[in-house]
Order: sequence, then C-alpha cells, then structure tokens
Amino acid sequence: MQQRSTDLGNFAAIAQHPQVQCYSVQKQVTEGERQLLQQLNIVDLSESLDNFATTAAYLNQCDLVISVDTSIAHLAGAIARPVWIALAFHADWRWFRDRTHSPWYPTARIFRQSQPDHWQGVFQDMQGTLHSDYLNNEFLNNG
Repeated sequence: MQQRSTDLGNFAAIAQHPQVQCYSVQKQVTEGERQLLQQLNIVDLSESLDNFATTAAYLNQCDLVISVDTSIAHLAGAIARPVWIALAFHADWRWFRDRTHSPWYPTARIFRQSQPDHWQGVFQDMQGTLHSDYLNNEFLNNG
C-alpha cells in the first residue's frame, strides 16, 4: 500500500492553481490531513462519503479526478470521468509499462514515477500538464 500512497502535500501546487477548486474524496482523513486540506483550500468531503454511489456522484461533477492508484481512480475510470492516475515506479501489472493511457479506462491518463519513491516528479508533470491544458482550453472545450 505504501507504493500507492503519497503525501497530501504533493497536491499543493495543483490545489493552488488559480483555475482549480479541489475536493478531497478520501474516506478516512487524519486530523493533520484535515488541517492541510483547510490550508490548501481543498474541500473535504470525507464526512459525506457513505458508499461508492455517493462517491461516484461527487466524481461525476468533477472536470478532472486526480488520484494515486486507489479505488477512486478505478471508480472515476469506470464512470468515464477524466482521471489522472499517479503510479508508483513498480506499478501493478494492469497498468502495463511505458504507457500513458489505459486500455481499461479510455478517459484515464497515467503519470508514472521515473524512479522508486519519486512522487515529486509525478506531481510536477501533472502540474505542467494541467497548466498547459488550461492554457490551451482543452478541458473547457472537451470537458
């Protein structure tokens, strides 16, 4: 599980993008994480997540879901929401190798660690892509 986890702080640059409002759909949130969510102006939905149907309803309202390889990434892909998935260097076989898209989820884009435990590069890539996609109005035109 540690390979599929990242520090909430890695989402900071994305959360601080001027055109972005982030929502946390993490079911269990520690007090420290709750404080960081507040600092980053990320809306914490944990108290209202009672089942996957509720979570799917929230995800369905999002322009983009960004997640590590968890049930949230799979749920977003299954309901065809645009989803960016942060993968560990040694990811599960289902994600194949050297791919940026998933055959299972056509709306998914994959961002991989270039070396073990190097989440910073993954989130830098996401931030750059988010910035360029917004500048090119990709989400506004295709969302």
